[in-house]
Amino acid sequence: MHSFVDFVRRTRPPARRRFHPPASPFNKALVRSLTRTATSTKFLAALGLMIISVIISAFMVGGTSSWNKKSQYTVLIVFGDAKSVSRPLALLSINGEGKTAITLRLPSSFMVETTHGYGQYKSESLTGLAELEKLPYSLVTQSLAMHVGVDIRDVIWVNNVPMGSNEAKTSKDQQKTTLESLRGILFQTLFFRARSTMAYGDRYAVWKFLGMLRKDEVTDLDMISSSMVQHAGERYTLDPIRSDPVIFQLFSDRALRKENLAVAVVNAAQEPRLGTAVARAFANMGANVTSVSTANDVQETTKLIYAQKQHAPKKSATTDLLLRTLGIPARSATLNEQQTLEYRADIVVVIGRDAARALRGE
Repeated sequence: MHSFVDFVRRTRPPARRRFHPPASPFNKALVRSLTRTATSTKFLAALGLMIISVIISAFMVGGTSSWNKKSQYTVLIVFGDAKSVSRPLALLSINGEGKTAITLRLPSSFMVETTHGYGQYKSESLTGLAELEKLPYSLVTQSLAMHVGVDIRDVIWVNNVPMGSNEAKTSKDQQKTTLESLRGILFQTLFFRARSTMAYGDRYAVWKFLGMLRKDEVTDLDMISSSMVQHAGERYTLDPIRSDPVIFQLFSDRALRKENLAVAVVNAAQEPRLGTAVARAFANMGANVTSVSTANDVQETTKLIYAQKQHAPKKSATTDLLLRTLGIPARSATLNEQQTLEYRADIVVVIGRDAARALRGE
């Protein structure tokens, strides 16, 4: 007696054979073409997904934006080989409201009074000093901010030859206008070919902004030809009488000038001329400094006092700049109208010993 399985095997219809087209040259070419198309489609899809993921990741980890697209925004550009201890510096400052951009090239032998008590260093050696002492790059930006009077928000490191250098003029790859060079530098930051502290959104915004400018809307300056420095042997020193009006006109923030808040600077650190130096830097950045005085009593902690609620941190561009320049937190700012009236000011900056140590060292 046959089993049920044998019965099914005998009664099921024969399996259909698969049709295989004849192996003609045309069919072979068609198969190869379809295979290549499928492979290309998969590659493009994978590439598209990778680009989208990179863009999303960049915006997510890009950091906090420093530019509101209207105010003055200044970036320090560090040129040259990353392994070199001497790297030329330049400043890029853009004015979103005025639709202009300015570059200022610093002489390599320009002497800068550094913060934290390291004394005077050549501008090209500032980055090497920070790396040697394992200090944050705020040493470089804060030193330049206090010495020149420019509010530097971010840094870009590039391996390019400095703009306007003799080497750049003789190199075919560097025979570009200043505007083209700047666009190229920002383009490198977009694809992480140049390191920067800028938020990714700011990188794209500045690159787009530069793309809309004409060549005549970009001012390219160097300190020597602009008579902003004095020649002292093989070194250059800042000439405040000539440089301060230029810095104020080109680099000061119009938002601060519009606020026009009266700022009083009080030196409570027992550090000679510190109040004057801080007040000069504030004024170059656009703050309306109305008085500089010395306190009778020494204070350990630096503080900022404002007269009205609209002058609080994150509400006033002036208050934010003062806190940022001195490197003190927002919690150091307090509301006290009565105390500001004593100095006939909207904001009072009391410089304590902590700021003196940070700016000039022990």
